[in-house]
Amino acid sequence: MAGVPPHDAHRAVALRRRQILSVPAVRRSGKRISVEFTIVPSTDNAGRMIGIAAIVRDATTRFEELRALRRQLALHSAVGH
Repeated sequence: MAGVPPHDAHRAVALRRRQILSVPAVRRSGKRISVEFTIVPSTDNAGRMIGIAAIVRDATTRFEELRALRRQLALHSAVGH
């Protein structure tokens, strides 16, 4: 990345590679939920990792809606429409 300091270039590459991961989880109450999370490394000016930030959100409603849509699509396809 021409003209970008090495530490900023490293950070920009890391942010471009950032992926959202989806996993099942369990609340303290025992209720099962779906969560999405992203982990972003934090580096110093020399490019050494000095920490990470994790962003986690409850995506249960979205996953339930997607599951319902998939079931409707499967049913629709099975009926032959």
